[in-house]
Amino acid sequence: MTVKIEEIMKKINYELEKLRVSHYRAVEPSPHLSEESGLSVCLTVLRHHKNQVIIEMEKLEDDLIERINRISK
Repeated sequence: MTVKIEEIMKKINYELEKLRVSHYRAVEPSPHLSEESGLSVCLTVLRHHKNQVIIEMEKLEDDLIERINRISK
């Protein structure tokens, strides 16, 4: 199944935007979290969104390999 590049790019951009928001929240002082806790939350969110971006990029890679294989047959 061929995945649309535009769809994958939208998902990657979404994950990057979520990461940007989480970073902004982590550096803002919070009455509910210590600075260390805020940064730990940011790190956890960063790892999650990084993994999501990797998954989407792997889908894109698989799609490109599939297209190359179809053309070369």
